[in-house]
Amino acid sequence: MKKTNLILCAILAVLGSVSAWYFGFKQQNTSLEGYDWHFAVADTANIGKIFIADRKGKTITLTRLSKFDWQLNDKYRAQMSGVNNVLDAISRVDLKYRLPRQAVRNALDDIVTNSVKVEIYHKNGEKLRSFYIGGVDMDGQGTYMMMENSNEPYVTHIPNFIGTLKPRFFTDELDWRDRWIYQFEPEDIKEISMDYPLQTSKSFKISRENGTYKVYPLYSVTPRLPQTADKGLVEAFLTGFKALGAEGFETNYPKKDSVKAVTPFVIMSIKDKNDVVKSLRLHPIVTVDPQGTVQTNSLGTALIERYFAEVSDGDFLMVQHFVFEKTFWAYESFFRQRK
Repeated sequence: MKKTNLILCAILAVLGSVSAWYFGFKQQNTSLEGYDWHFAVADTANIGKIFIADRKGKTITLTRLSKFDWQLNDKYRAQMSGVNNVLDAISRVDLKYRLPRQAVRNALDDIVTNSVKVEIYHKNGEKLRSFYIGGVDMDGQGTYMMMENSNEPYVTHIPNFIGTLKPRFFTDELDWRDRWIYQFEPEDIKEISMDYPLQTSKSFKISRENGTYKVYPLYSVTPRLPQTADKGLVEAFLTGFKALGAEGFETNYPKKDSVKAVTPFVIMSIKDKNDVVKSLRLHPIVTVDPQGTVQTNSLGTALIERYFAEVSDGDFLMVQHFVFEKTFWAYESFFRQRK
């Protein structure tokens, strides 16, 4: 009996030692592994810069200017929808599972050939994270990721989100650029003109003088109306320039020069309170059906749903009619008829 008890005690002692060693080893290793797969940065408010590079040499640098304003490649304004998608991924990415040994090689090969590198910096310039984002795992729901200077890739995901992470970290500069053309509060507009080259009598200029608005015909041959322009109508018109954006960039459109050579439907020009002028020329795009027949509206004229837009800063874009039609006022629109 005593012998049996001694054996049991010995076994328990060995098991206790093994357990202590095992859990001690796991606890020690957890901090090391935790760094390897801790990709998230929870406090995105303190992120000052994000760098993204793909395997083809294209790079994107996003720099925070303010909460709702980020700069792209030190040149352009970045679109906030893309920035917010990246910040959301950075804050919520989590480990989905650790790869079995036999799957590590495939994941590494994918990261070497198919990944983007992401570097995240604090506002003070400190590098917070540097990792690689690869393709999808076998079930198509997880994303291969690996920390820089690590030997082990992991499969990550965003909890409660169906999809992969890599598409959020794209590297095409045009896709990252902000598409707003005009974003003005009425009080920020010092002068504006609307020139309709084929309808000169409809063209006009508005200027703010000593806190009041003056509306003039743009061409001297157009008779000036004797009434005073209605302040409410002028303000309603100027409100239309709060948010005018493009559908997309058409920088590489092959017939761009031919489009620019045609007389535009309208040339709008705005001088802001700092005397900075930005102008826009809109060229109608006639809507045709698959057979090439021009589509018409209820008035029997060609249906126009989009325009090519030339901006004075050199950009060439496509805009939608329903977005810009609120700005297509005529000179006489600002004067109420006397009863």
